[in-house]
Amino acid sequence: MNISGATSSDPDGDALTYQWNRLSGPAMVLSSNSTATTSFAIPEGADGASFRMQLTVSDGALSHSTTYVVAVEEKSSGSFAFWLALLALPMALLRRRRVM
Repeated sequence: MNISGATSSDPDGDALTYQWNRLSGPAMVLSSNSTATTSFAIPEGADGASFRMQLTVSDGALSHSTTYVVAVEEKSSGSFAFWLALLALPMALLRRRRVM
């Protein structure tokens, strides 16, 4: 997962520093916590979880913080069983007809 604050700018053209912090959500490791863009791997078992990340951008005199929320979709675990049951249904119905 990549998140970016690369569009941040300073009206005076001052150099910017970046600080990423995880506010909530499952534990994970950021690729960097002091660059404009960071990334992290979604931890195993984090389906349905959300991460709140905060980016603070500073020019040395002033700073501004923004919060990002990353929501992880829940994986569908029943799809294989559904299709298998759907394929087996006609066979079960045909078998029942022959017995009658």
